[in-house]
Amino acid sequence: MQRRKNMAQIQYMFYVFIIILFVFFIPTKSTIRALRMAPCKARADCSKLMCELPKISWCFHGYCECVQV
Repeated sequence: MQRRKNMAQIQYMFYVFIIILFVFFIPTKSTIRALRMAPCKARADCSKLMCELPKISWCFHGYCECVQV
């Protein structure tokens, strides 16, 4: 009986761990966008590989952003 109780507790802790993982570590679109905004002073500072086509990287208000062509 004790063994079943221990196994149930392990399973419960595993489920709690998964829930915590999803709540705190799953990125949203806003966090992905924030990570892409690199600081810049001129357009040359922005990486060309940062954006997917047909968008290009552009220095806007001191940060690189992807802009539609």
